[in-house]
Amino acid sequence: MLNLYRRHTPKCPHRDKGQNYTKCPCPIWCDGELSGKRTRRAVGLRDWARAVRRIEKWETAAKDSGAAMEPARTVAQAIESYLGDCRARKLADSTVRSYEKTLEHLAAFMDGGGLRTIEDLDLSALTDFRAARRYTPHGEDDERDIAASTSRKELEALRAFCAFAAKRGWIEQNHARDVRPPKEDRLPTLPFEPEELDRILGACDNLEDDNPMALPRTRARARAMILTMLYSGLRISDTVPLRRTTVDLDTGKLLLRVMKTGAPLYVRLGAPAIEALAALPDDGEYFFWNGRSKLMTAIGNARKTISRVLAVAGIEGHPHRFRDTFSVRLLENGEDLHTVQLLLGHTSIKTTEKHYAPFVQSFQR
Repeated sequence: MLNLYRRHTPKCPHRDKGQNYTKCPCPIWCDGELSGKRTRRAVGLRDWARAVRRIEKWETAAKDSGAAMEPARTVAQAIESYLGDCRARKLADSTVRSYEKTLEHLAAFMDGGGLRTIEDLDLSALTDFRAARRYTPHGEDDERDIAASTSRKELEALRAFCAFAAKRGWIEQNHARDVRPPKEDRLPTLPFEPEELDRILGACDNLEDDNPMALPRTRARARAMILTMLYSGLRISDTVPLRRTTVDLDTGKLLLRVMKTGAPLYVRLGAPAIEALAALPDDGEYFFWNGRSKLMTAIGNARKTISRVLAVAGIEGHPHRFRDTFSVRLLENGEDLHTVQLLLGHTSIKTTEKHYAPFVQSFQR
């Protein structure tokens, strides 16, 4: 027979009242004998009535089968299994890393609250996790709330993870679907103005480097990287591992991807981008990465380079604004939204509409 009790979290104000105090939302555990073996584990619920029904099912199942329950899967084990599946599905490294970062925060939150099994991941735990999400900016001491856009992105990762766990029977349902996304009151995507682009490209020639011998290379790489993003719409995470074999420097055709139909999708680079890429030394398989260091490290260094260029130019921004500029200029010149969707690689037209619909000519009229 299994007995239920509350396992009070360190922050529970009723912790000193003992396990028999049940009028709090702390996770419910059970302890007792099942199929002749000692069983002590999390029930995976916080609602007492539902917990009673769950252990009744366990006892009935154990009586019918004559076998003890398997140990509950931990949150860390579930996350490891999910990320392994993401890699097996050949998702982009940047996507897997984004999921990994979110789930690392989730695992730390669950463990800190004494919620170590995946069955503890209910609606209450997910709600508390999102409410507790904060970060400390680099070089500062004070914590801040994460941006609404970041919270929305993390919720997408949580929904995907919980769907994975629910399909495998580790949790009863995908509780993350019941967590409502935050409201975003952000300004629409804004491209760089032509005058700003002139200043940015001029700033590439004024970059400084601690190693004088590497200064010409640093400036040339910064200029080529910016022009490639500007003329192709590639993210910086896709620009850094750009292979030389995907670009025809004679015609300017850059292979973006092979679509599901098997047809290749190209974009034609402008002359400034072609000249900048051709000026780079041919010392490997990639234009902007040596192929030996970690890709994430190379991408991080590239972001820092772009930040330095923008600082020299005196312009606020980030690498993604070059992708925005590429998209907006196409729409302003009469291209349809579906074409922009294909070039950007968005799986849904809704994503493209969300960011760029205000710049469609018919929409403006």
